[in-house]
Amino acid sequence: MDCGLPFDTAFKNSSFGPEEKDIPLLIRALADKQRNVRIQAARGLGNLGLPSKDAIGALRNSLHDEDEGVRKFVSEALMKINRKATETPGAK
Repeated sequence: MDCGLPFDTAFKNSSFGPEEKDIPLLIRALADKQRNVRIQAARGLGNLGLPSKDAIGALRNSLHDEDEGVRKFVSEALMKINRKATETPGAK
């Protein structure tokens, strides 16, 4: 599956970081043919850190990606989401 956007177009603003509205695009990108797109999608979802059921489900499915590098970033993304979801306000 291809998310339909060239890598540089889909992530050209990645230095600014993804926003909540980008979750559907990032989820679709997890199934892209290109390894780097899947990695950037996982990183984007992890950096958002939002406990979106759709994002968590897509990331869990991607734990079975054929590429070990993708699986590593997916695992890191899930840990970041879990950590941010369990942080208490004001805690450091």
